[in-house]
Amino acid sequence: MDTALKLQFLLEKAHHQEIAIHQYEAFGKIQITPKGDTCDTSLKIKDVDGYEYPLDWSELNRPQREKIITDLQDNKVVLV
Repeated sequence: MDTALKLQFLLEKAHHQEIAIHQYEAFGKIQITPKGDTCDTSLKIKDVDGYEYPLDWSELNRPQREKIITDLQDNKVVLV
């Protein structure tokens, strides 16, 4: 369910031309890039206990970003 919601989120962003999604070969990596002059870098994640955390992606350092990505992959948090 979480994977489907993430995909839906990305497809909505692409539909509204906020991001561009490219995959150069079948089953290859998917590249997602922002479009336009400005990009909203705010996001909100929810943990398994239901607590929500508003974040600004542009203010996070690399280890913090990697931790969020790992937690998303491990289903420890979801984007809301």
